[in-house]
Amino acid sequence: MVSLRRRPLFTPIPSADNLLRMRRIAITNLKGGVGKTTTAVNLAAGLARRLEPQGERVLLVDLDPQVEASASSWLAAPQGSPMFLEALLERGDLYDLVSPSPVPGLDLIPGHPSLARAEIMLAGEPGSEAAFQRCIQSLPDRWRVAIFDTPPAQGWLMHSALAAASDVLVVIESGAMALGSLVGLDRVIRLVRERLNPQLELFGVLQSRADTRTRLYREVAELLAEQFGPQAMQTVIRSDVRLLEAPGHRQDIFTYAPSSRAAQDFEQLAAEVAQRLDLGR
Repeated sequence: MVSLRRRPLFTPIPSADNLLRMRRIAITNLKGGVGKTTTAVNLAAGLARRLEPQGERVLLVDLDPQVEASASSWLAAPQGSPMFLEALLERGDLYDLVSPSPVPGLDLIPGHPSLARAEIMLAGEPGSEAAFQRCIQSLPDRWRVAIFDTPPAQGWLMHSALAAASDVLVVIESGAMALGSLVGLDRVIRLVRERLNPQLELFGVLQSRADTRTRLYREVAELLAEQFGPQAMQTVIRSDVRLLEAPGHRQDIFTYAPSSRAAQDFEQLAAEVAQRLDLGR
């Protein structure tokens, strides 16, 4: 068995210039099938389209061990490496895993099934959630924004992503049960903020797969505005079959269907996120 005691994982993490400059957005929900990976891939692509002409880049980090249905598969990334797990164990460098994506200005750290072992190998170590934050901190000052695509379940990988993030974007599927998953997630975010990452902020709550013609959509939008105020994203990702087709073609929505309403929605989302993060500077 691999020893985890090469260096105490709960040692304090010093501040780093790249962490102060790079905004790190964890895309999350406690359940799957809500459009989380769809949002991670296409928001990252949309931000890259905006930032690349300014000489800035975006990094998409795939933390989902189920890589066949993850951002890595979507963007036709090279086969991921078990070195991701080794980097978490402080036996490798996360930077060595960075791959260019087909999207100009967007780089990717692919996931790997071995990440599932992290839940077993590291979950019992006090303060081990700081391991991923340390890996992110070790990256060079190359990216303006990092997007973390998290697994669709609460566990060590999700907690680690939140510990390393500056912001959380919660994606919910517009529907009758839309707000149910937010109850437990709100508690998780509060605990991570209290125990691991005092700088963590709820960036926003995004409605995905919405049928804006229905009364149910309007009711959910009203509830989000009432409960979250300005943290309820103005942008809504509408239902669009093109979003279902794009992964099969290994393309982001801007490449696959640039004139679709989904592309319009994600362009608007990227603009809203860029404005909130003040990325024009």
